Amino acid sequence: MNERNLVVCDREFRYANGLGENISERSELAFRVHTCTGAESVMRILKERKIHILIIDEDFAYEERSKMEAEQVFVLTRGTCRDLGDEEKEIYKFQSADKILAEVFASYYEKTNQRFLRHLEEYPDAGGRFLRAEGRNLGDLLYYLRQTQEDMAMRLSAMPAKLEELYYIPPMLMSTDLKEVPFEDWQLLFQTLRRESVYENIVLDMGESIQGLIELLGLCDRIYMPVLEDEISRRRLALFEENVQALCLPEVLRKTCRFVAAEDMETCAKKMIREEERE
Repeated sequence: MNERNLVVCDREFRYANGLGENISERSELAFRVHTCTGAESVMRILKERKIHILIIDEDFAYEERSKMEAEQVFVLTRGTCRDLGDEEKEIYKFQSADKILAEVFASYYEKTNQRFLRHLEEYPDAGGRFLRAEGRNLGDLLYYLRQTQEDMAMRLSAMPAKLEELYYIPPMLMSTDLKEVPFEDWQLLFQTLRRESVYENIVLDMGESIQGLIELLGLCDRIYMPVLEDEISRRRLALFEENVQALCLPEVLRKTCRFVAAEDMETCAKKMIREEERE
């Protein structure tokens, strides 16, 4: 998709610049970021290109903000915005950039259903089919789980999307959020899935960005590991095995089924599942 434009406008230069740099550093986001400290600068950008997301401080009155045409407008507030427009969405200003951006991009995706991510290595999902899923995602499920474990069976039954015979929970929209989930949250999630879901098998697609990866692998009944045969891949595999031994989790290696990575991993996975069902 074509690169989109995101504008941060705040009279405090350090705030606008800091938030803008935070977004720019996230290489997975297909947004060109612009930072401004005045309405005139926003209007100059508008003359040259469309603004898809405008994040603007509430110090700019609605009469002024309404002239800044954008696909979606987020107003940074210190409490409750007094003159919020029907087409605007308020967002608390003094929270972490990660939380601000999580709200912004989740809302933007929900409104537009447009993909705004470049290819993410964390989500090798056969052409982006999982990323096109609508509604809630893994981040929402983890949030609910942290707040309360009541009614989790209902949430688990309502959240999954379906792809052929597979029910799945769509991934988080931002890889940085994935990397910040602590091991304890993953452990609680998997325990809850086992206890309250109706699914016969639970499949986890995990990469190196997961905190406590080896410990989580220890919770699995079977581990499938596609491997490459080049020298670098062999070294990485040896390092993985050393880390497993250092953590005193030899059962991880016993449960691991290694196989040479195929070009068509989807077909390969289906074949392995059929063979397992026959055992």
